[in-house]
Amino acid sequence: MELDLIFSSGTLGDVVPFGAIAIALLFTVRNHSGTSTGTSTSNLVYTDPIFFLQVCAGIIRQIAQPTSKVDSKENLTTPLLPEEPTHFIRIISERDAEHESFLSELMEGLKNYPPELCAEGTNGTYFLRDASGDVKAVFKPTDEEGDSPNNPKEHARDVDRGIRQGEAAIREVIAYRLDQRMDNIFRVPPTLLVNIAHPNFVDEQGKPKTKTGSLQYFVQSQGCASDIGPRSFPTEEVHRVAALDMMIYNTDRHDGNILYNREEGLTLTPIDHGFSLPEKFGAAWFDWMYYPQASTTFTPHLASKISSFDVHQFARDISQEFDVREECLMTMILSTMILQTGVEMGKTPKQLAQFLSRGRPHEMSPVEVMMSEVEDMDGDFMCNVREKLAHKLSGL
Repeated sequence: MELDLIFSSGTLGDVVPFGAIAIALLFTVRNHSGTSTGTSTSNLVYTDPIFFLQVCAGIIRQIAQPTSKVDSKENLTTPLLPEEPTHFIRIISERDAEHESFLSELMEGLKNYPPELCAEGTNGTYFLRDASGDVKAVFKPTDEEGDSPNNPKEHARDVDRGIRQGEAAIREVIAYRLDQRMDNIFRVPPTLLVNIAHPNFVDEQGKPKTKTGSLQYFVQSQGCASDIGPRSFPTEEVHRVAALDMMIYNTDRHDGNILYNREEGLTLTPIDHGFSLPEKFGAAWFDWMYYPQASTTFTPHLASKISSFDVHQFARDISQEFDVREECLMTMILSTMILQTGVEMGKTPKQLAQFLSRGRPHEMSPVEVMMSEVEDMDGDFMCNVREKLAHKLSGL
């Protein structure tokens, strides 16, 4: 009875399955005799319960000692779970799995080189390095955009572009997706949507926080367009940037976010597309409209690519993969329609840019005037847009 009480009390029964061990030990000790005191050990087992417990405890301590072997049963019932790594980069979209090896390089770099805040721009932007310390990517977290309290930069409130806080990163990805659909004719650097964890990324309480944002391959260049002026740029290169900006209705194209490279002739690389796809027409801005190349019609090759692009299918595909507001996708559809119609009518990039942008900040642009007229019309919306558009563009 005393033994039953001891085993069921939890003082020893929580350590091992004691009932089974006790029975086995009882038979083991019973067959072992001790002569140090002239008294049989087996007799003590039956006459002295305390002695029996002492013997059991000694054997249990022997069993509990660590050995070089792994107990397979214990491994199955109490697995040792690996700790979450202190830093990682994970791709969100399965379509980007081909970039895993590139992310592995960045992972190695994060071990010794923390994300480095870029001094330029108004949002949180970070350089990521590889194991050699070379800058390889640019990361833009969604929670460090605009007026977010996590934005590490001091900035005045930006103009109302019709883009909400946290929406810029996905637009970086969409610009790349569009370029992929166009056979990379625009040279937008590969851009992915990722989750990144690093000890330097914490919340307001200082706890580790995983960041979601756009990750773009870093582009080696000799500088930006503002460094050398536009007159040396090939016409085709200017037209590429122009076509992309009008398709996504870019509200922030300036010559500081157009990179140039002279390695294989002079080429232009457009970056920074977070201020695209606004919810309405209005605040578009295109520095290239003042380049002399913008006053010539699109080259035949580029004109053919623009005309054959199915913007409706692209918008459907984007809506299935990412969370983008319908009105923002509609802006892209309408802006691309304007570009395609203008190309067919032989309009220049400058003429179309003037139609899409405001001459003065507080004056409605021609496209805004057109859309207000369409809204007052009865009938099918898209048919009315096409009718008005053909009329408006013919007068340019």
